[in-house]
Amino acid sequence: MRLILGKMALGAVLVLSASARADLTGRIDAVLASKDAQRMTVGVQVALLPSGKVLYSRRATELFIPASNVKLVTAASALHHLGPDFEFHTLFYAAGTVHRGGVLKGHLIVQGDGDPNISGRFHGGDVSYLPRTWAQILHQRGFRHITGDLVADDTLFDRQYTCPSWPAAQLHKWYAAPVAGLSFNDNCLDIVISPTTSGRPVRLTLHPDTRYFTVTNQLITTSSAAAARKQGFFLSRALGTNHVILKGGWPAGAAPERKFVTVNEPPLYFGTVVAEEMRRAGITLGGTVRLARRAGHFVGPKDPRVHIIHTSSLRDTIRVMNKRSQSFYAEQLLKRTGAAFQGHGTYATGAAAASAYLKTIGVPPGSYVMADGGGLSRASRFTPQQFATVLTHAYNAPYGRMFVDSLSRSGIDKSMQKRLGTPAYRGRIAGKTGTLDGVVTLSGYAFNRHGHVLAFSILVNNSHNNWTARAFTDDICRILIDEKLP
Repeated sequence: MRLILGKMALGAVLVLSASARADLTGRIDAVLASKDAQRMTVGVQVALLPSGKVLYSRRATELFIPASNVKLVTAASALHHLGPDFEFHTLFYAAGTVHRGGVLKGHLIVQGDGDPNISGRFHGGDVSYLPRTWAQILHQRGFRHITGDLVADDTLFDRQYTCPSWPAAQLHKWYAAPVAGLSFNDNCLDIVISPTTSGRPVRLTLHPDTRYFTVTNQLITTSSAAAARKQGFFLSRALGTNHVILKGGWPAGAAPERKFVTVNEPPLYFGTVVAEEMRRAGITLGGTVRLARRAGHFVGPKDPRVHIIHTSSLRDTIRVMNKRSQSFYAEQLLKRTGAAFQGHGTYATGAAAASAYLKTIGVPPGSYVMADGGGLSRASRFTPQQFATVLTHAYNAPYGRMFVDSLSRSGIDKSMQKRLGTPAYRGRIAGKTGTLDGVVTLSGYAFNRHGHVLAFSILVNNSHNNWTARAFTDDICRILIDEKLP
C-alpha cells in the first residue's frame, strides 16, 4: 500500500479516462439507488490526490449536519495555526517567597494552557498519576506548607464551559464534557460499579479518590440480569452541582464496570485533586482552592518561581481526538487555537481561527456553520465539497503525515475497528466517523489497491436507520478501494 504525501514524480502526467470515471460514477450511483438510501439525504464528493481532481460529486455543495466530521476542520485549523510541533505547557509557580522549613508565604499558582491530556490516558489508566507525581515533586523540592491559596489560573479560556447548542439533557454525559483552561481526567469522574449481594447497594469506587463530589448511591444489586433490566439504570449529575446520583438495578455476579459523569467547575476540580494529593504527600494548605480572579501575567519556563512545567504534544492530542472521536479533546483544541489566533480561548475565537484557515484554502466565510469543535451540536453545517477541500489541503501540507496518521484505520482503530475489517479492506480507509440521531458521516482517505489515494466525504442526514446508512457508506468505500483507475 502506498501513501503519497508529496508532489507526483517529475514528468508524470495523470490522465483519467472518461470510461474510468463513468465506471466509478455508475457503481456509486448503483449503491445510492437502493430504497433505503433514496429515503435519506446523501451527499458525496470524491477527489483524486494529490491533485484534488473531482472524480464523483452528488449533492456535494449542499449543507449537512456533519456530526464528528467537524473534528477534521478543528484538527486542520490547529495544525495550521499552532504548527505540528506545538506543545501545551501547564506551569506550577510560587506567588510569594519560600522561607526556611519549606513555608511558602503566598499562593501556589497552577497556570493552565488548555491541555486536554492531563489524565491517566498515557499513564496506564492511573487517573491520579499526574497530580500525585506533581505533589511528590513539590515535596522533594522542600515545600511543606503554603500559607495562601492554591489558585487555578484557567484564564486562557473563558468560563463558558459548554456550547449553548449542546442538548441540555446530555450535559452530564462524558461526550458533553465541559471545556476549560485547566482540565483534568477529561473533566469527568470515573465510577467503578461492583455488585454486592442481592438487595444491597452496589459498591462504588471513585477515580480519582476525591471529596469534590457527593454521591447518592441508590443502585441496588439484583438477583438476575432480567431483574436489573426491569429496574433500569440511572446515572446523572444535578446541573450546577457536583452531586452525582445512581439509581436502579445492577445484576449480581456482573463484572466491575466503569462509568463516567461530567464535572461542574472543571478548574476547581483540577485544583481540588492537586491539593488533596499535596496533603497526602505531606504539604498542607493554609488557604483554599480557588479560581484566578483575573488573567495573570505571563510566567515563562525560565522564571525562577516556576517549579513544575508539564508538557504534552499536539500530535498526541489530534490522534486521541480523531481515532477515539473524543469530543472533549476537540473542544479544548478549538479554544486553544482561538487563544493563539486572538489571545483568548472561546467558541467564537476558535471558530474565527477555523474560518481564517478555511478562507486560505478557498472555503469562503458564510458558506458553512461551525458551532463547536467536536460535532455534538446540530447547529453545525458543512458540505461534502468543503470536507474534501480540507482533506486535500491537509494531505498536501507539511503536516500531512501527522494529519493522516491521526485518523482511524478501517478494521484497526476504535471508531473504525468493526468496519471494513476483512483482509482486502483492512487499513485501506483512514477516516473520521460521525454519528448523531439521524446522522451518519464518514470522511477521509481511501488507499486504492491500484496505488491511488482518494479523498472522500460521505454525509448522510435524515437517516431512518443508522446501521443501514453505515452499510452503504462502507459499500462506497469498497468501490473507492477496488476501482481500477489509470
